[in-house]
Amino acid sequence: MSGVVNGYLEHKNPNYLQENNSIFIADIHNVPSFLTSIFVLPTLREYEHSIYLHYGEEFENSVPNKEGKITLLRFENEKIIDISFISTKQELELEIQI
Repeated sequence: MSGVVNGYLEHKNPNYLQENNSIFIADIHNVPSFLTSIFVLPTLREYEHSIYLHYGEEFENSVPNKEGKITLLRFENEKIIDISFISTKQELELEIQI
């Protein structure tokens, strides 16, 4: 699903996420390390927007997720107030701009 997020963000200002109080965290703990260093990291470096990478399994176990969906967490006063699962660029745009 990171392709949906990256596809959406590639046409935005590089500071778009920051301006919308958002961050993008890509969970890559299932990607073998040799693939990460040979393919994933070089590809991610080409994007102008920030991408935080998470390598540990504990992220997957602590953040709600659904197969084939992007998990969007909303925080207020350091507490999760809403969890959304989205799958399209249109849904992403609506959610980020709320």
